[in-house]
Amino acid sequence: MIKAWFDQARQAVAQADFPAAARRLEELLAQTPDHVEAWRLLARVRDSLAQPAEAAAARREAQQREAENLAVAARGLWLAGMVAPARAGCRKALALSPGNPAALLLASQLARQVGDFAAAAADLARLTDLAEQRPSALPPDLAAQATFDGAVVGAGLTAAGNPCCPAGQSWATPFLRRENWLPRARHDRLLSDLAARWNPQHQDPWQAATVWTRGKYQQSADHRVASVLYNPPEVRRWFLPRLEAILPQAFACLGLAPFQPGQIELQVSAYRRHEYYRAHRDTAWPEAAESSSDGRVLTFVYYFSRRPQRFRGGALKLHDTNCASGQVGAGFSLIAPEANSLLCFPSVALHEVCPLELDSDDPLDGRFTVNGWIHR
Repeated sequence: MIKAWFDQARQAVAQADFPAAARRLEELLAQTPDHVEAWRLLARVRDSLAQPAEAAAARREAQQREAENLAVAARGLWLAGMVAPARAGCRKALALSPGNPAALLLASQLARQVGDFAAAAADLARLTDLAEQRPSALPPDLAAQATFDGAVVGAGLTAAGNPCCPAGQSWATPFLRRENWLPRARHDRLLSDLAARWNPQHQDPWQAATVWTRGKYQQSADHRVASVLYNPPEVRRWFLPRLEAILPQAFACLGLAPFQPGQIELQVSAYRRHEYYRAHRDTAWPEAAESSSDGRVLTFVYYFSRRPQRFRGGALKLHDTNCASGQVGAGFSLIAPEANSLLCFPSVALHEVCPLELDSDDPLDGRFTVNGWIHR
């Protein structure tokens, strides 16, 4: 029926019967308002009828409908893991309709997935402005998501003051990131002090990293390949006071009720060529009970490495997680392992360390972290 009506409208245009074409197109669009080509043809018909205002309105409608179609297609590409084509589709949609809500939200999510937080913040700011200027333009759930995600990637990269994600929603996981966290000399001293640990004769050598699997901690190349120094006292001595000083800010930024830490686990981790840590949570909840990790609430990661950085990859992929229910969404934030930066995020959030690429065989050219967990 729709195709027949569109063909009849085109035939009427060919015969210069523009009133008949307009009537048929209006009937068609009343039934199928997303028909982009019908809106375009109606714009031409209105021009021919010397109705410039109506023609301009039809042309705008065509652009907006095409932008929505492009945004839907881009989301499909995104869900299929095709980030670059999805971003291209979003750009086309926003070129046609700069205020398209679905395209702006998806563009911000895609920007987070390539670590471009400036672009993500800009897209979310535009979406928030749209919600304020035209509240009816955004469904309430989309407006709420824009507010929450905007706080996560905005100034300070915090979600302070925002409500918890409602059940059924998995929005951007809040995180706190601080660059140049330590004095440069302290960062460099940390790396030089640990260099001797690569000597297998050292009394406290590096150990192969383990994961909790099949009821115990053990090595598993399917999940994690890295080296670890467990609880080095010379690092705990100076690192923990600095960490504890930033905890009130971290609690506020992550939306966590302040508490006195009951335990702080700390280790130093090293990732070299092709090493990684597959997607996991730092708490056993909600998959299974495991006493050693059940109390973990906040995860911290301090990055240090040689400068200039010798490796590629090694980013932290922080998956969108509803921190109340544990539900995981389709998006994530890709956070680069910048030397001398501190990262804090909820321990329940699903995350992973992307594989490291390194041309050198020198172990000190790799990715190092002081990382651990705050227990309630």
